[in-house]
Amino acid sequence: MQLYSHMSTFPGPRATIAILAMAGGAALATAAGAQGRPLSLADAIAIADRRAYANRNATAAADAARGDAAGAWRGVLPSIGTEASVARTTDPIGAFGYQLQQRAVTPAAFAPDALNYPAGVTNYGAALVVAQPLVNADAWMGMRAARAAADASAAAARWTATSVRADVVQAYYGAIVAREMARAMAAAERAALEHVRAAEAAATNGFA
Repeated sequence: MQLYSHMSTFPGPRATIAILAMAGGAALATAAGAQGRPLSLADAIAIADRRAYANRNATAAADAARGDAAGAWRGVLPSIGTEASVARTTDPIGAFGYQLQQRAVTPAAFAPDALNYPAGVTNYGAALVVAQPLVNADAWMGMRAARAAADASAAAARWTATSVRADVVQAYYGAIVAREMARAMAAAERAALEHVRAAEAAATNGFA
């Protein structure tokens, strides 16, 4: 009788089953589509490709490396810039020179007083500057290094995406295994409870 009494207190694994069912169904049921379609492995991989933090971080690093590689061309390609200046002087030579540049010389400008004590003359200047580096070894080496870094970052991003996909596949099928284990444990619990009930019935009826 003590044996059957102990069996009647058999600890059913309902909590364990619930945990495994949640683990097994999380990846399969939480990402159901708008029509309630269970999440397929292809959908899980596609979601990971778009949203996984490791993928987004690696892609951002690769984009930044490509930007650095593009910026390295500044030391090799021609550059275009503008310059502007404003100058005002009362120096006799400078003032007369500004008047000549501005095509503003008149007969009155040759008067001794105007030549010796000119009024202030303002001169404006603007220029478009095009520069082409001839030999810039540092820029070429830096560009090659930046391109190599960009290639390495792109390769790292591809490897990260592959690793994330492998993790998704492992987790997906692990969830399926967990779900099936939960079902097997539930069936085992039902069978154990039936054995307990049969043993208790036999004991009650004096067959054991």
